[in-house]
Amino acid sequence: MTAVDEVSALTQSIGEHAVQAIGRKHLSALSVVVNPIDMTARIAVSLRDSNAKEQARAFEKFFDVQDLFFDDVSMTLVLGVDGNDLPSAVPVGSQQFSFA
Repeated sequence: MTAVDEVSALTQSIGEHAVQAIGRKHLSALSVVVNPIDMTARIAVSLRDSNAKEQARAFEKFFDVQDLFFDDVSMTLVLGVDGNDLPSAVPVGSQQFSFA
């Protein structure tokens, strides 16, 4: 498996775990971008209900996902109100996973 394939598989796995952990019914959108150069990942989440309780729950679930991939990548969580306000810039060479 090449390095690009490994990063692509890692990106897909992080995205699938994040969707499962947070729950499809709670998500409006979710994207994962992994930068293969510095092995950082940005998980951008848009919740259907963005109240404080749901945001706290999303952070708790994010930490569960972060623990799974602790040795592989450094992660950052970005919360948005709806899918339109999620960051869209993807660094060149990065791998991306999206759920909407």
